[in-house]
Amino acid sequence: MRPNPDSDLRFDAEALLLLAAEGVDRGARDLAFPPGLPLDLSQLERLAIAEALRRTDGNRTHAARLLGIGLRTLRNRLREERERAACASQEIGS
Repeated sequence: MRPNPDSDLRFDAEALLLLAAEGVDRGARDLAFPPGLPLDLSQLERLAIAEALRRTDGNRTHAARLLGIGLRTLRNRLREERERAACASQEIGS
């Protein structure tokens, strides 16, 4: 994964290494993670993609670069999300 050019989304690798070395209990207490943010990775991924698209005014190439993923990966995630939403709407309509 390429480094993220947006400093707001960049993880501090040194801090992560320190947290890993010190254990989860201390890290959970010191992490500045918004309390309302979900911890489910698929939900976080959807939020990150939506935010990247918002910040880039819908430009998929720039959003992929912002997220540090390839354009093809972003397109696949968006396709999967559309398919998931279509299945959910069919279930509601049934």
